[in-house]
Amino acid sequence: MSLRIVTTKDRMGTTLMVSGRLVGPWIAELGRSFDVVTDRPVVVDVSDVSFVASDGVALLLRIVERGGTLRGCPAYLEPQLHGAKP
Repeated sequence: MSLRIVTTKDRMGTTLMVSGRLVGPWIAELGRSFDVVTDRPVVVDVSDVSFVASDGVALLLRIVERGGTLRGCPAYLEPQLHGAKP
């Protein structure tokens, strides 16, 4: 299964709606999608992500460090993002 990224913009900023599995080449694709957004704030909605590889978790953490906001984190992802062991 691939990853789908849908970008929407409104007066509040940009939202990247992410669906599927955040693995392999799709991790870099999400990183590029975040990088090309020139208007801030940026929200990355991961509510429809079914799996995130460890490199994907690292990317999501970098996105947050760079000012992005994660929305809709599935329960399985929360411990990984907060440094706890699942």
